[in-house]
Amino acid sequence: MNNDNEDMNQNYNNYNNGISEIKEEDINYNENDEKEKEKLNTDNNINNENNNNIEIINTDSTNNNINKIPKKKRRERSKIIRDVITSMVLCNNVTPTENGYQASSPDEVALVQFAKSLNMELTHRSDKTIELKDAAENIENFDVLANFPFSSDTKRMGIILRNKKYGHIIFYLKGAENVMMNFVKKEYVGYIKENTENLATKGLRTLVLTQKLISEKEFDIWFN
Repeated sequence: MNNDNEDMNQNYNNYNNGISEIKEEDINYNENDEKEKEKLNTDNNINNENNNNIEIINTDSTNNNINKIPKKKRRERSKIIRDVITSMVLCNNVTPTENGYQASSPDEVALVQFAKSLNMELTHRSDKTIELKDAAENIENFDVLANFPFSSDTKRMGIILRNKKYGHIIFYLKGAENVMMNFVKKEYVGYIKENTENLATKGLRTLVLTQKLISEKEFDIWFN
């Protein structure tokens, strides 16, 4: 983390204005892929639509229909960095106090303090709500819907939050890389393995942080 501190600061400065909330369009998921395919025209024009970072191209030339959905574009690095820092602030058991931060693990406090140095500050936490101040000094509020404490057996912890302003439900999960590789998409496993091994050879400890936007329906089915 120390070696990447300077790069992270540079990327973070790119979006100090307007960093506030995690917006739905910033998070990649494939929920509407099939719906979008059904909406394609069959005329002689090429129609480019962007919905949830998916580009849909339709053409009907020489009686040949081609419906093509390319791979999703890579997200901007600044947005990825923002989400990582946000997860550091939210996915933990750290509580702000008058004298700083309090938690059962000093590692958790270190992550929250590092996020604060990048202008993402945890300002309040209770069993039901979390509040943070972002780089633009906007206050973001979250309802805690579920909490999954860390244990030596699972080697991971998670939390499900609802963004009060936008209503998004986000599941944050973090843990050891050998555990987390079972919870990410297959295309990310090699990336995680390679990078964590490279960091380990430098004597650094590693932690994998993830997030997933879940629908109200998915949450209700799980919760009930």
